Amino acid sequence: MADRKSTTSNFSKICGQNVKVKADTAEWNISYSGGRLFTCQPITAGQTIVFNLFGSGHVEFGLFCKDPEELMNVSSIENQNEFKYLQTTRVHKIGGKIHVICSDDGSKVTFRRDNQECCSNIDVDKKTWITANLLFGNITAQIENPYMCFHRIKGENINLTETKSKANLKTINPSTVCYIPYRLRTNDQLQLHLTPVKFDGRPPSVYFVKMAVSEYDPEIFMNNLKPIHCLEDLPVTIIPPEVCSSEGDIHVEICDNKVITKQSSLPEVVANTGIDVSRGFYCLFELYRVKLSCLRIGPALESNISSQNIPSSNLNGLSLSNLTNGLDQEDSHRITRTKSESQKGKFDQIFDIIEALEKEHCDKLEIREDFECVKCRLSEIKNKLSSSSIIHTQITESEIAMKIRENYSQLLICIDPLTLSDHLFQENMISFDNHQHVRNKWQVDPTNAKRDLLAMLMVRKLDKHVLRKVFTNCKQEHVHDILFPENAM
Repeated sequence: MADRKSTTSNFSKICGQNVKVKADTAEWNISYSGGRLFTCQPITAGQTIVFNLFGSGHVEFGLFCKDPEELMNVSSIENQNEFKYLQTTRVHKIGGKIHVICSDDGSKVTFRRDNQECCSNIDVDKKTWITANLLFGNITAQIENPYMCFHRIKGENINLTETKSKANLKTINPSTVCYIPYRLRTNDQLQLHLTPVKFDGRPPSVYFVKMAVSEYDPEIFMNNLKPIHCLEDLPVTIIPPEVCSSEGDIHVEICDNKVITKQSSLPEVVANTGIDVSRGFYCLFELYRVKLSCLRIGPALESNISSQNIPSSNLNGLSLSNLTNGLDQEDSHRITRTKSESQKGKFDQIFDIIEALEKEHCDKLEIREDFECVKCRLSEIKNKLSSSSIIHTQITESEIAMKIRENYSQLLICIDPLTLSDHLFQENMISFDNHQHVRNKWQVDPTNAKRDLLAMLMVRKLDKHVLRKVFTNCKQEHVHDILFPENAM
């Protein structure tokens, strides 16, 4: 390994809301989980609101002196002056009752549970709502007061009963997905270190890391598919988790299209990714009460090909021809060193140049999506050159993504997301959570509901015949014809 070097691998800043990223460390963070709740009415002078909690986990209580209806983003309330933290309580198995009591003159609110008690002064001239944040766990929160329930405004990870008197988390370990924003290839290695996050100075009884790989840049679907609660929400290949469930070092090695993981004295786990390793793939993680550090052992993260070799003026109109023309003019000596150099080597060097550009312009998501399209198209050309002509009935993720992008404006006008989402779910082409997300988003923001559904389609492998059947069943043949005019119904 003399020609390889060890480098610190930074985690991407694009991650789940329950992940705290700092350079080479990603840490499970209890500060936010999408489990925010409000009472449907403000508390009044002399009133006591009783919450019954059962299950296991942590719940945070606070005060909010602003109508929840005015919130643009529920997750932002902790940064607002109107929010005041009261108390965090731990619920274990039998749970318990929480009494939130407003004084007779309306100037003070008291939080009481068994022997726990804390008080906070409030402005008698302002209305004050009680807010609870289910941080994690299989907790159910219930309001026992007659004529009082939870507000319809809530966090993305909350399930409410029809009467809105009970609530729990959709996913008990929410929004803890993070990833390393560099492609890994054969012979690359990761040295991970897993440390449990302690509570009151004690490690949790259960903690682990799930690992997955994806051939596509996670930034695209991490930004487009929301809410993302766990790896199962994403188009990834999950590595068996048994190896990552105890404190210490975890060694990960990429060998052909396999990922080999080993921790301390446990036997190694070999997982077949099913991904073309010549393109490389990304590593994603789901954290459960742990801090994960990462040292990458392999080729330098920085490409040795300067992105300045391609004029920046080409970026706005990024295309395969722009990239290859730039290469022919200025970098041909890098790609065609000899006439006997393999096609594989040429494509790999083009990928290196694209990734160098990606890193330089990593803050521009629209351009990153264009880069991803170019890389997908290059892979298709490479595969066609290296394999016999076979007629495939399956459309790859990259092909459907490009067709949607090419016709995006037209699709945004004519698509009916509700019926399409229903039929996609019936055919197991999207998850229940994503199906519910589209329906819920439609009620408050129809245009973004369409965008989110199109984003879901862009990152899934869809069979052409099944997709045609879905469009027929939901009476949206015109959408199929826009995507596939050569096979119009």
